[in-house]
Amino acid sequence: MATPVNFKGLNHYTTGNATLRSEKDGLILEGFKNSFDGITIETNGAKQWELTFNPVEIKKEDVFGISYNVLDGLKRGKTVAQYAITYSPDGKYAYLAVNSRLEGDKIELIGMKDGKEVMKEVYDKPEDLDCNWIVIAILVLAAVSVVASNVDYENERTVVTHPNGTKTVTVRTKKSFGGGGVVQPVAKAAGTKPEPGKGEFPFDHLYITSERCYTEESADELDGPISQVIFTPKVSEQIYITDEVYRI
Repeated sequence: MATPVNFKGLNHYTTGNATLRSEKDGLILEGFKNSFDGITIETNGAKQWELTFNPVEIKKEDVFGISYNVLDGLKRGKTVAQYAITYSPDGKYAYLAVNSRLEGDKIELIGMKDGKEVMKEVYDKPEDLDCNWIVIAILVLAAVSVVASNVDYENERTVVTHPNGTKTVTVRTKKSFGGGGVVQPVAKAAGTKPEPGKGEFPFDHLYITSERCYTEESADELDGPISQVIFTPKVSEQIYITDEVYRI
């Protein structure tokens, strides 16, 4: 395993061909040759986490991805959320896709601009289990390039006591990337050839949220805090990480 680089109190490990080095008050991440290259960050069960870096443009051959892993009550590691920005086969659009197998029954997409909500769509999780990666938004390139400047997550639990005395635990995971672009929601989440929805919305942040519900007995066994973030930003330029904040 690569020697960790500690930044803001968290350990960062390179994966694949990527290299990571300290410079001034931040970190330089580069050397992306394929979609597995990047860093694994040990977030130590933080309920909230955010990584900020210099704005980078996501271009045609790029695949900007991120995965979130938990350690459940039986000490098993599992991926609980995953999304990526990739280009359509014709290169006319960039797609925001999520791994639907890891999401709840409903997947919510919210676009923000200058602190205000500009669009909101809720998609049903596909019943077809063979279609795990689904496109939930089209990023319109004719208007402006897609730029990323930070990634984050928020993970929270809510316990509900029912009239019969039983309890259920709802785990809500919100993940996002910030930067800029123009988003067009799709009419229906789809694995290939998504149908454009209505409207185009300039954004500076896109949030993807879903929930999973457990019985009180199974929650601690099947779920756990997010302990790892795998950041695989295959872009053509280096990434200069300037800040990282989190709340345990």
